[in-house]
Amino acid sequence: MYKRLTIVVLFFWPMLAGAADWHDVANTSLGQLKLDTTSVTRQGRLTKAVLVYEFKVEQRFSAPPKDVFNKREDTVLVDCAQPSLGLQSSRFFDKERLVNSFTEILANIKFSPAAPDTMAKTVVTAVCAALPKTKS
Repeated sequence: MYKRLTIVVLFFWPMLAGAADWHDVANTSLGQLKLDTTSVTRQGRLTKAVLVYEFKVEQRFSAPPKDVFNKREDTVLVDCAQPSLGLQSSRFFDKERLVNSFTEILANIKFSPAAPDTMAKTVVTAVCAALPKTKS
């Protein structure tokens, strides 16, 4: 009995260890923005993080094929020293089904300054606050 339990625990442990830890960043009229704090990592001078926006009402792409989606998952790069952020990739889901995605190479990512009282500033603040502290 214990042998089987041990095998099951050892088998599923990596999946549990890599599980996301979602924290609310913002609630808007469109939906809820969450940050996966386990995804926050330093990438040179930048900080990389994964955010999910769960929409209250289905959204539709303006360009064909005009798929609908209710969840958007973004990987962002944040410059905490000069508050700004850039979008590295986005994945769009209708429930759990992936309907569209894109990824930019680092050289093509455009960074936007995080102006006060904007969603960009809210995201930059949340990501930089979640950055794991390292020993000097």
